[in-house]
Amino acid sequence: MNKRLQRLWLFFTNWMELDTFDSEEELDDQLELLHRQNIPTKVVDRTNEKGEAEFVLCVRPPDRDYACASAQADFLCAPAPKSRAAV
Repeated sequence: MNKRLQRLWLFFTNWMELDTFDSEEELDDQLELLHRQNIPTKVVDRTNEKGEAEFVLCVRPPDRDYACASAQADFLCAPAPKSRAAV
């Protein structure tokens, strides 16, 4: 896939290019760390300028609106603090 077309596709599907790797071993190490943190990942293979294969690690950034909504829901659904008079 063309590098420019691939970046456009990643942009429209809300994925970010995190890093590129020459070998699968380096890629697997990074994937293991990201999966421990429950970060969605996608691996795309392409050829670089020299014609060699490389692996592109892509991640999906957290949705700020969803994070804000869940924080508000946690705040609104939290039990009310007990007053000193009730204790």
